[in-house]
Amino acid sequence: TGMMYFWNYDHPDDKRRELYRNPKFKQAMSHAMDRPRIKKVVYYETGMMTTGTMSPKAIEFNFNEEAQTLYQRARDAYVEYDTAKAEALLDEIGVVDADGDGWRDYPDGAKLEIPVDVPADAGDECMNTLEIVAENWRAVGLNVIINQMPPAEFDTEWQAGQLSIHTNWEVGDGPDHLLYPSWVVPNEPARWAPLCGNRLVFKGTEKED
Repeated sequence: TGMMYFWNYDHPDDKRRELYRNPKFKQAMSHAMDRPRIKKVVYYETGMMTTGTMSPKAIEFNFNEEAQTLYQRARDAYVEYDTAKAEALLDEIGVVDADGDGWRDYPDGAKLEIPVDVPADAGDECMNTLEIVAENWRAVGLNVIINQMPPAEFDTEWQAGQLSIHTNWEVGDGPDHLLYPSWVVPNEPARWAPLCGNRLVFKGTEKED
């Protein structure tokens, strides 16, 4: 697949953590992404547009027609490029430009900056996609900051739950959700809930406490 984006559900800042766990915030950011342009510029018009689900080859999506329909619903959810819808969702949850500086703020009026954390050795596919996505998010008033970091520092800080949003990942190609559960269950720290993932990694061991 193409590049995935993971919001840190375990961010130490209460306001940021609450915002990242708000489905409408992530839906807004999804609708703001110009996937048709990414498909053309980065992937030379190959592939299909998706919000990031397991491969259509996954066993769970191939039992019958209903399973195929569920896959299509997951693939197409919030995939439409619609900046008006994105802005409406942000307005609805109170992420508006409270001080008139052109950037949207937290619902309480505090300044909102959105770092996207990437290791400095991220490849062209990641960075070319991120350049478009960051431009898209800024166009709906989100003050996105690209934060490139030394790879070792990135890994340590992400797994400690200290970073914000990360990319430079792609979705597994199956064969099923039980073999690769990490896309939907935080059973390790690399994706969207690093502290929860670490908890499960160490549960039942001498490091649990």
